[in-house]
Parts: sequence; C-alpha cells; structure tokens
Amino acid sequence: QLAEALRSEGLVYFQIGELSNGLEKLDKAYQQFIDMNYESDAAKVLVDIGCVYDAMGDIDHAELCFSRSLEYWQKANSTLWQANLHNNIGVIQYQKGKYVESIISFEKALTYSRVSANPRLESYTLTSMGDLFRHLLAFKEARQAYSLAATILEETNDLSLDIYVTLAQAALERSSSNYHDASKLIEKALTVASGSGSKFEYNSCLLEQSLLEFKAGHLDKLPETLLKLESDFLASGHHVEAFKTAMLSLILSSSVTQLNNIEEKLQQLSSSTKNSNYLAMLQIGLEFKDKLQSKASDAKYKEVL
Repeated sequence: QLAEALRSEGLVYFQIGELSNGLEKLDKAYQQFIDMNYESDAAKVLVDIGCVYDAMGDIDHAELCFSRSLEYWQKANSTLWQANLHNNIGVIQYQKGKYVESIISFEKALTYSRVSANPRLESYTLTSMGDLFRHLLAFKEARQAYSLAATILEETNDLSLDIYVTLAQAALERSSSNYHDASKLIEKALTVASGSGSKFEYNSCLLEQSLLEFKAGHLDKLPETLLKLESDFLASGHHVEAFKTAMLSLILSSSVTQLNNIEEKLQQLSSSTKNSNYLAMLQIGLEFKDKLQSKASDAKYKEVL
C-alpha cells in the first residue's frame, strides 16, 4: 500500500509539473516494489520514472528506464505495454537524431497498439510519427499522421492527448506558414487546457502561440510572455520547454547584455539535455549571435524555431 501511495503521489506531482518532487516519490515507490519482489509493478513505475526524466530533458536516463521496463513486458508478452514503450523509445531516438531506428520503433508501437485495441496509444504513436515527419520536412506525411491521430482521438476521453495532438497540428500549420489555421488550432488547445487543470499544458499552448506570433512578425508582447513562461518551465523542471523559450528570447534580444545573459542560461540548460534537435538550435543561435540583434525578423532566423 505504501508503494502504491508513493507512486500515486509521484504521478500527481508529475501531472501538475512538479518534476523533482515526482521523481523523488517514484524512486521510492520503485525501490519498495523491488524490495517486495513485485516485478510488474516495478516495471510500471520504471515507465513513470522514464517519463519524468524525459520531461526534464535527461533522455539518456529516460531511455534506460524505458528499455529496462520493455525487457520485462516482452517476457510477459504484454502488447499494451510494448506499444507504450516502443513509442517512448522511438521519441527518444528521434530526439537523438536516430531517425531510422525511430521509425522502426514507431512501427512496432503502432502494431502493438492495434493488436491490443488501444486507440489512445495508437493516437499518441501517430502523433509521434507526425512530429518526426514534420522535423524531416515531410509535411504531407506529417499531416496524414496527425489527421489519423485526431480521428482516432475521438474514441478516447483523454484531454492531455487532445491538447498534444492539436498543438502538433498547430506546429505543422505554423511550419507551413498557414498562420490562420495554426491560430485556430491553438485557440482550441487553450480552451481544452483551461479545463484540464494542468499549468504545464496551458503554458505549452502559450509557447506554441508565442512561436506562431514570432514567425508571423507579431513581436510587441513576446518578451514579457517569454520571461513568464521561462520562469514557469524552469520552476517545474521542464528543461526542454525552458530551452525553447530561452532560444526564442535569444533571437528577440536587442542588447548585448541581454544576449550574454540568455546565452549563459542556454548553455546551462544545454548541459541537462542531450536532445540533438535543441543542441543544434543552440549552435545556430550562438554562431549568429552578433547578427541576431538586427535581423530578428529575417526568415533564416525564424526557421531556427
């Protein structure tokens, strides 16, 4: 009972964005289950711990947790858990730039999610695939994956999944310069997030809105919004989102002092994540630091984000 209570408490902390507290409780729950030789419960908590590490930007530890848990569920022949874990591992492979391995993992996740008749996992996996396609500029394939994910989403009652899929679609429309459609999708996600009770999900919507406003050239209120978002993301331990926010602030900076301060923050954040996409963004930003002051609206710099 204590182990279950610790796990529940850890998951609540995770859901409200208090990642350090969540990780502490989940670690204790995992050790309790190990001590009691409850292997299946320990394997479940490993997935929870991996998700927390992923949210914190520590994708190496996240992948280790997911892989160890996957070993157990393969032996147990659980198609549902294998679907979940192949998707999680595929996302990390994508973040590390291992695109072929990522696609293979996503294909396995899709197969297992359909065998286990789990529309929630199928929709998550399709959205993950869409994210990879969008990153590779395969917009047609990304749009197909997101569209199918949104259709399957209707079979679930998952608000977090709804926000995740909708923001992914908004990001695609932003990347395709379809600003009106992107704005409508963000408004939809904000409405859902307002009722979800998750500050992190609501702030994720605001971050996507900020990225859209930046690319559309609406810069007036962005510095103030970004400062608040960065503070919230850092306080909750969401280093990847804090990195994206600080990167956008770097591009908007208008003084050498601001640039140096933000550069220092970015360097600190980059030490906590091995996400190759964001580290590449940092390198681009720092290489052009001297030019960013006068060319914040240049298309080249918009495409960094």
